[in-house]
Amino acid sequence: TIFYIQKDMELVHSFSAKGCPIENLFYHCVTFVLSCLYAKQNGFKINLHCDKLTNKYFSVAPYDNIYVDLEELEKPHNRIYAHSKFNVMEKYPLGAIHIDGDVILMYPILKELLKFDDYDVIVQCKETKENWDGAGLYELSTEALKNCEYPEWAPRECTEMYNCGVVGINNENLKREYFDTYYLMLERFKKDGIDMHSVPDIIIEQKFLMDLCNKRGYKVKFLLDEHRLKEHSNEIGYQHLIGSSKGRLHKQCLKLIYKLNKDVY
Repeated sequence: TIFYIQKDMELVHSFSAKGCPIENLFYHCVTFVLSCLYAKQNGFKINLHCDKLTNKYFSVAPYDNIYVDLEELEKPHNRIYAHSKFNVMEKYPLGAIHIDGDVILMYPILKELLKFDDYDVIVQCKETKENWDGAGLYELSTEALKNCEYPEWAPRECTEMYNCGVVGINNENLKREYFDTYYLMLERFKKDGIDMHSVPDIIIEQKFLMDLCNKRGYKVKFLLDEHRLKEHSNEIGYQHLIGSSKGRLHKQCLKLIYKLNKDVY
């Protein structure tokens, strides 16, 4: 199935509940619903791709379209979180933008800032060990993949990468090589194995996209200035609730849902 983007900017959410503890599913549901509500308030069209269990809970949100097309998708490994994202975005044409379910687009200006017609790719920002709290995962993930062969254009050293809280691709050659690399690496993981404490997405989704853009000279648009992430995020109303912050901010997220749409709450 191919999904075509309409003329107005349209965003994509994806989630598969397979392997997700039910208590975690509730936290995810709250952030996805909040993300959807803010997107709709600010004039975006937004679709959700999911499995049946996800649809049961997430469908309270006012998505323009919900596609229950991930029911048969098998997760290759519990530590690979981006599998549904790759599966869904491969079906969309160039120019589609995927946003993670914990990304909140709070201000209308983001509709203009997310335009990337003159770029090959858009991402949230460049991440380095200095500006990311979970920097220890760099070492864990790199170490876990030490026996796994990398693409010839990807250096082993891992000091920075792209944050793909938002990601959109506008170049067919980049899209094809990026997705081909992802599926190739899945096969290599099966052969070489990966450590349960690693987060391979850091390498195959984020680092390899940066390596590929650097090697081929693709033009990248960064939504956020890496040198002033917090200040810039607050200025434009962009929030990415990474990791444990979902639990810490859970009650605040519920209050915002109530404020935006009492019926959904």
